[in-house]
Amino acid sequence: MMKTIIKYTYILAMSFIMMTLYSCSEKDIANEGESTLKDGYISFVLYHTTAEKNGIETSTRATINGEDQLNENYIENATIFIYNDTTQAAVQTIQGQSVSINNDGSYLVRTRITDELKSALSNGGYAYIIANPTNNFNDGMTLNEVKNSIVSSDFTISSSGVQDKFTMSGGEYISWNNNAAYSTVPLYRCAAKVVVYSNIKESVDETQNNTTLTYIPNFGSMTISLLNGVNKGKIDASYTSADADYFNKQEILQKTDVSKTYAGVEYAYSHVPFYSYPTSWEEVDPRETVVEICIPWTVKGENRYINTYYQLSINVQNRKIERNRQYTIYLNINDIGSANKETPVKLNPSSFTILPWGNVDVGAGSKTDENVSGEFHKYQYLTVDPQSIILNNQTSTTIKYTSSSALDKTNTKVTQVDYYTYETSGTPRSNILTNAADLAKYKIDITSDKEITFTHEFDGTYTYQNIHLQVTNNEGLTETVIMTQYPSLYISTEDGGNAFIDGYFARVANATMSGAAKNSDGTYYGKNTTNNNKYPATKDNYAITPYGYLFASLGNLAQTQITNVYVTAFNSENGYYTTGGETYYYKIGDPRVSAGWKSSDIIKYLSKSSSNVSWTSSNCANLMIASTANSYRSVIAPAFKVSSAWGQCSKDGVTFSDAQKRAATYQENGYAAGRWRLPTEAEIMFVAYMQSQGNIPTLFIDGANYWASSGRYYNSGNFYDAGSNVQCYVRTVYDTWYWGGTKCPIGTYTIKTAK
Repeated sequence: MMKTIIKYTYILAMSFIMMTLYSCSEKDIANEGESTLKDGYISFVLYHTTAEKNGIETSTRATINGEDQLNENYIENATIFIYNDTTQAAVQTIQGQSVSINNDGSYLVRTRITDELKSALSNGGYAYIIANPTNNFNDGMTLNEVKNSIVSSDFTISSSGVQDKFTMSGGEYISWNNNAAYSTVPLYRCAAKVVVYSNIKESVDETQNNTTLTYIPNFGSMTISLLNGVNKGKIDASYTSADADYFNKQEILQKTDVSKTYAGVEYAYSHVPFYSYPTSWEEVDPRETVVEICIPWTVKGENRYINTYYQLSINVQNRKIERNRQYTIYLNINDIGSANKETPVKLNPSSFTILPWGNVDVGAGSKTDENVSGEFHKYQYLTVDPQSIILNNQTSTTIKYTSSSALDKTNTKVTQVDYYTYETSGTPRSNILTNAADLAKYKIDITSDKEITFTHEFDGTYTYQNIHLQVTNNEGLTETVIMTQYPSLYISTEDGGNAFIDGYFARVANATMSGAAKNSDGTYYGKNTTNNNKYPATKDNYAITPYGYLFASLGNLAQTQITNVYVTAFNSENGYYTTGGETYYYKIGDPRVSAGWKSSDIIKYLSKSSSNVSWTSSNCANLMIASTANSYRSVIAPAFKVSSAWGQCSKDGVTFSDAQKRAATYQENGYAAGRWRLPTEAEIMFVAYMQSQGNIPTLFIDGANYWASSGRYYNSGNFYDAGSNVQCYVRTVYDTWYWGGTKCPIGTYTIKTAK
């Protein structure tokens, strides 16, 4: 099933009102009527920030009204804090004050004026009111302490989704008129509201294996969830949420009579709103507040539905939810979601358009070409599928897309190619191509209004390449596709070392020969050693074991990294090799056969290790080694590792029989013993060819003899038959294609001959 990233316009409807300091004039007060002013009382008129009273606008156009049927405007009681100096303690705190409703829908709260209060407010005062508080307050709190007080609500408790009330707060200066005082206080909800309106396609066609399938949504079983909402906050200050403060809430996504229509598109599916206290999150954060939609789809004519999932961030630009805001999201869902709930289809940040709620300039090219009052800016989208592509020995691929406008041909292009090369030992060299001349061979063709074709012929680079394709439409929306192109033959490297050789771990601490001394014949040995100054007398996991004359004669270690070789196919130009006047054609396959050895055949190669390291009969029974048969000479494994120079033997080399067992007991960098073997002739020739082309460092040195699994030895491009006493050097290989990349503990000898 196709997984796609759907892009939609996203409008943030913000109930955001700047709190302005308002002082009533005598005319203003007179206009309030006798029901507002009352001798001997302070009268507080409470307005929601979307209301307007007697020409005094207490809202801006960037607002949206609360809904009475959802109790969003309901006030049950209020707590009043009265200050003569907002930096000092409140001169009076009245909790649980009852309210009445005026004819215009405003709320009225009164408190009696005492002589003490009148004296304290002789030079004016300020009132801060909390409507529907969830906690009690201490007397004498400063305004800052009040705003930092905790507010909490269980936004999941109502099965109907309707909350019984919402905590609100606001403040305003107090004005006097003889023996009466008056203040109009705008209120701001401490929570935020989230509403999603969806337009869901009635059917979706997908082509699989040249067969077109029609998928139908089950509109009666759709759900929508708010994930990582917050049940706790502060009255009007930042709050750091604890794990226990987060909640998830699910509602039914259904056709409703409160649907929205714009430019002929009806967003008919919605839900009971979600609510949350303010929260924020990082760019990558498991606590990001998101909406998840579940839509069951079925193939037309079948009765079986598959749940698919979509997910979008509440605010991808600012990554936060703020108090007293309504977040309204419009979705056009035209594709199948992800069948895996853990990996839902996600919105890409480049597809978001966030605008204030209110009068929106749709701009030239709209249906009206004028400013229109509405909530929706423009439906924009760009989907690209897939966004991650693996090309195994492929030179081209097709990428599907859907877009609300044509693609920008100039800016739909490959912007970067990066890959590594391994010409020398040590850290691989990073190559990054960004200039137009280098990228010209990576060709992009917009073949239709639904497909892009990418083409890149292999150019002799024997490593995989990461190719960055930028897809941009005429509305400026952009997606990036990463294509990883593997040639038929490619290599990479990784750190070597921690090699177990003849009973010891060698080169386990660092890449130098520190802690070692040099013999007169050029071999290395650990300090304070015996046994002809060649081997440490006792087992030491951090001893340097005797590397051979080969290194001393060259003056350095030829390759201290493990080399990874991958082979998927050969062609007429590279599919064979010639040695000794004979031509051999590479055969990709498994060169291994059962060793048929007993523990006693192997134990002497562990004689210098501690007694608790032994090969069991089961280890021996499962052991596979490379075949010596002539028919296996040209076999090359599809993926294998070549040991580093730390695994080579000393001055005189070893016999073929010893080399086989030395390879079987070898371990390096956590790749266990029992899984290494001698390389086939084909594997040696392939690696030698790669090093002759400068693609990898030298692994098989000209003039040196190396054992092949056939029993013949390699030297400078040819193989030779060996007599009974011939001694050669050893490079071992590890069958990645069979064993994978799992490691055992580094520095601990581990025998694994079975999966």
